[in-house]
Amino acid sequence: MIPHCPSNTRAVRRIAVHRHIHVQRIKSSIPLRSILFFWHPFDLNLEPCLSDEDDFCFLVSFVCVMLKWKRSWKYMFGKFKKLRVLSFEEGGEGYSGFKLSSAIGNLIQLRCLNLCGIAFNSPNIPSSLGNLRCLQTLDLRIHADDGAVNVPNIIWKLEQLRHYLPLTMTDKTKLKLHKLTNILTLINFNTRNCFVADLSKFTKLIKLGILGPFSIDDFKEELDKNLPIIASDCLRSLSIWNDEGIDPKVLAHLLSSCVNLCELILRVKIEKLPDFHHFSSSTAYVHLIGCMLVEDPMPTLEKLPNLRVMELYVYAFIGKEMVCSALRLPKLESLNLSGLRNLEEWKVEEGAVPALRHLKISGCEELRNLKIKWCKEEKISTKSNTFLPSYFMLSTMCEIYHFFLIKNL
Repeated sequence: MIPHCPSNTRAVRRIAVHRHIHVQRIKSSIPLRSILFFWHPFDLNLEPCLSDEDDFCFLVSFVCVMLKWKRSWKYMFGKFKKLRVLSFEEGGEGYSGFKLSSAIGNLIQLRCLNLCGIAFNSPNIPSSLGNLRCLQTLDLRIHADDGAVNVPNIIWKLEQLRHYLPLTMTDKTKLKLHKLTNILTLINFNTRNCFVADLSKFTKLIKLGILGPFSIDDFKEELDKNLPIIASDCLRSLSIWNDEGIDPKVLAHLLSSCVNLCELILRVKIEKLPDFHHFSSSTAYVHLIGCMLVEDPMPTLEKLPNLRVMELYVYAFIGKEMVCSALRLPKLESLNLSGLRNLEEWKVEEGAVPALRHLKISGCEELRNLKIKWCKEEKISTKSNTFLPSYFMLSTMCEIYHFFLIKNL
């Protein structure tokens, strides 16, 4: 909401837009520091000239609308040069014109730029973005027609950058990031669009997301002869998403570089987990999906002394039997088994999960033999002919015992 009283508008520094408004209605005399859009800045449905059914008239009207929107972008980027925060909050793909205006380079005092909730026809990011030398947070997850954006090699100029979140980038994009020594969050990194050697420059990195190919040139078979991939002792979260898989040795070497890792998310085909000594002993959260593990992952994961949350989702494990050994998961509080469609038998030995508070099993249609030894007095075993629902969720181990007691009456 924009105050109507002139005496009040001078005091306005921040605006949050929750419904459609013409950008030019925001007075340029207001010394704004922050604009947050929780609604699409442009809406084709509100352009009456586009209702003409004649193709030619519609085309002419559409071009006129695009030119009007272009002027709106230039107004915003030209009149509010003191902006520190400009954010288009994610709320769908809000179509916002043909391309992002190069006038964005005028906002040289900007600290935070979030373009996550808007869409353009053109995937090209203007090179003038490199003028924003004060930028600390950059979210470039823009929606484009072909699903990928083309980012010019200017990101390295933003030396104050703390958080960089691009979307999938085109093959033409190749970025040098070596000067981003203050970076804390880096999402959607891959070796097709970036240089793997730059990771060693990020000594303050806390969160790393890898999306797409990740390979290392001249990688040596003996892992100890390769330089560490990650130089940051601060890295706490690592996620890898790659439908094409990853070299198991590269993955093992990458994990060995993450000495203080707490959160690990793997959505990548690997077939076998690296040996446990490649994992950080600080790992508390493990999320696996689509890993296609042939061998039971428990013998490796239960060697992580601080593991508290384990989530095995669709095709994380494609074997038939899984065993939780006694006294191996003393701190595990939450376990989620979802979509393990080949799993037939799950054994939990006595004392294996003494701290477990939350268990969820879903989509494990073949699971017919569930053996849980919770304590000396309680032994739970379902026979192969016992029906196990495709979904059940229990908050305590006492409820697990109660559930199977009822089912077996």
